[in-house]
Amino acid sequence: MKGNKVRRLVIISVLAVICGAIIFMAMLGNSSVEKLQVVQGDQLQYSITGYESGNDVSGAMTIMVTKTTPSSFTASYSITIDDNTNRTEIVFDGARGGWSSNVHNVVGRLSGSGSAATAGNTSTYSTLFGTKELTVYSISATSQMGKSVLFQYWLDATTKCPYLLSMTYGNGDVLTFNLVYTNIAVFQ
Repeated sequence: MKGNKVRRLVIISVLAVICGAIIFMAMLGNSSVEKLQVVQGDQLQYSITGYESGNDVSGAMTIMVTKTTPSSFTASYSITIDDNTNRTEIVFDGARGGWSSNVHNVVGRLSGSGSAATAGNTSTYSTLFGTKELTVYSISATSQMGKSVLFQYWLDATTKCPYLLSMTYGNGDVLTFNLVYTNIAVFQ
């Protein structure tokens, strides 16, 4: 009698392990639970040109992933215009997949608005990385200084790489950001 109980416990334990393994493998194969593919050290670097308060300005912007967890990442934004640098870090919780899944959030945050971008036309553009088919996305917002701003960004139709960004302020100021470097494999 005692031997039967031990055998049942062993069989139940083995079945539990097998079921657990089957469920785990099914979860790995399930594409709807796509793991975060954005990694620490990923970066985008832009040159900045434009006009502010009637003066020509230039500078640079770097967006770098500084920390990742299985379901979030932190992006650090560093913007330098005429020797003035502003830095911001933003945590993106609940992130899944690669850059094509997350780029709207990362780039859209530059608008200063929580609004989603509206897609526009797709056109051919010449970039440092060759000729690309880019789709424009627009967000209308109000800047921290109370100015109206139209923020636009152009994404590659296939990879979703943000090659070009633009901020046009209600007072006539314009800043244009051109991608000059990325180490993100899918964008190269």
